[in-house]
Amino acid sequence: MSERGCRSLRQAVAVLLVTLAMAGCGGSGSSTSVEPQTQGQRPLTAAQVVVQPSGDPEFSVDQASVRFSVDNSNLLKVRLTVTSHAAVRSSVTATATCKDASGNAVATALGGAVNVEPGGVQEIELNGAIPTGTIAAMDLSIRAQASPA
Repeated sequence: MSERGCRSLRQAVAVLLVTLAMAGCGGSGSSTSVEPQTQGQRPLTAAQVVVQPSGDPEFSVDQASVRFSVDNSNLLKVRLTVTSHAAVRSSVTATATCKDASGNAVATALGGAVNVEPGGVQEIELNGAIPTGTIAAMDLSIRAQASPA
């Protein structure tokens, strides 16, 4: 590549990096911390979120334990507690499909836990992209398999 071509390429890369940097910080020096909700912003969840568990019957969800939040990196966090009714130590994966009041999917979050003892209670944190609407319901699929001995 010629010297002139290299210079043009460097300039194009510099412009691209500046553009990306400006887009990443909103052009105003804003940080990634979550701003408090103000009038006009939509709420993260409805007053009550209906949780519909499915999947492995050997695990149950404490519906009162389900908590939603957005962390400083602007990711959805769903925390919940499961109880094992399995006969053996198990690893659990959970997939939450969050829906708005019309039943449209607005977010998906994934998480899990390893080595959940029989009869054990385990908190699980699921992570996903920030919702595109207000969460009014959550379909929660729980899958488990025996942990290796």
